[in-house]
Amino acid sequence: MDNVLTHRVGGPFIFVLVLLIMFQSIFSWATPFMDIIDMIFIEFGAFIGSSLPNGMLNNLLVDGVIAGLGGVVIFLPQIIFLFLFIYFLEGTGYMARAAFVMDGFMTMVGLHGRSVVPLMSGFACAVPGIMATRTIENWRDRLITIMILPFMACSARLPVYAVMIAAFVPNKQFMGFLTLQGVVFFGLYLFGIVMAIGSAAVMKRIFPMGKPTPFLMELPSYKLPNIRLIVIQSLERGKIFVSEAGKIIVAISIILWFLASYPIYEPTVSDRATTDANEQQLSDQMISTLQLNQSYAGTFGQLIEPVIEPLGFDWKIGIGLLTSFAAREVMVGTLNIIYSIEETDQQLGLIDRLKSEIDPNTGLPKYTLATTLSLMIFFAIAMQCMSTLAIVKRETNSWKWPLVMFGYMTILAYFSSWLTYEFANAFLLG
Repeated sequence: MDNVLTHRVGGPFIFVLVLLIMFQSIFSWATPFMDIIDMIFIEFGAFIGSSLPNGMLNNLLVDGVIAGLGGVVIFLPQIIFLFLFIYFLEGTGYMARAAFVMDGFMTMVGLHGRSVVPLMSGFACAVPGIMATRTIENWRDRLITIMILPFMACSARLPVYAVMIAAFVPNKQFMGFLTLQGVVFFGLYLFGIVMAIGSAAVMKRIFPMGKPTPFLMELPSYKLPNIRLIVIQSLERGKIFVSEAGKIIVAISIILWFLASYPIYEPTVSDRATTDANEQQLSDQMISTLQLNQSYAGTFGQLIEPVIEPLGFDWKIGIGLLTSFAAREVMVGTLNIIYSIEETDQQLGLIDRLKSEIDPNTGLPKYTLATTLSLMIFFAIAMQCMSTLAIVKRETNSWKWPLVMFGYMTILAYFSSWLTYEFANAFLLG
């Protein structure tokens, strides 16, 4: 088996194929469970909304807490499936082979063979990946690994990718078992790997060359993994995802709900001047939109909108980008809260709300494929994680490197996103 799996040419090809199958399966298998969770939160929100009297508490619970939590918990099945695959590959002994296969390539781009394991850990979370770089003895190699590790698509990015792909990428099937959504999902993870490798090649020329150290690793024997242990570990990771993200989401949801709900907009007589039932519903929608636009969140969002408008983003996405700095997955919860406050029909999920969003200036859909690609590229590159910056500071014992990391990744994300948006508008939609 090692003659095939660790072959100089066939080994990397098999590794990429394994990743493709893994991410395709994650996207396909998790969909039914996500639909069930989405329906549960929609029905629960409707039940709470109808059970409590109208007022501040009702709006806070339905449009704030439930909407914010529901927007993130819905992606729990994908998180669990991701870790099921990772722990399964580790249990069989294949992950060590993947590190061995990629060692030669890593050396070519200026990384140490020991960088493979921390980088692979980055698929789950950058924080333990950065801590795992302590096994790299050479400071230069360790620093380069730390500086590029956030490019690896961690599980916190998964909710943002899943929402945008499900909403705007067609679910077309080809090659029998692959779908376009699954391939795009895999492509985003592959894009992160490519960006990490490219950045490492550049940093290799910037940082002074240190004394090379050999990479020694024992390949474990092949074995059947303990399925029960894998399931327990994956469920535990899912529990950690919900508990840790939940604390942040509830706090941010309450703050964001207040900022998006106040000051209360008082409608004029002309806003309510209608007799037809359909026109009345339209008037209610207009009033809720005016409430959001003139709230504290809307005012601040429109203030920063000119900066992100070249990327195809509106102020709602801008608010999401700011709140996601606390934790990337909060981006989805933020959009869910904003659209829950603006949308009078509580039976719509976030994906349907994004699809139905209309640009008032053009009358066309607000979010296009170009906007989707631009946002996903931005999230694939940008440093939107406060915890990662904190752990970099601790591991490097200096604020210099986290600030450098935040600066270069943000600038790179902005211009990459802008190029993606312009290219998509010119060639894909033009």
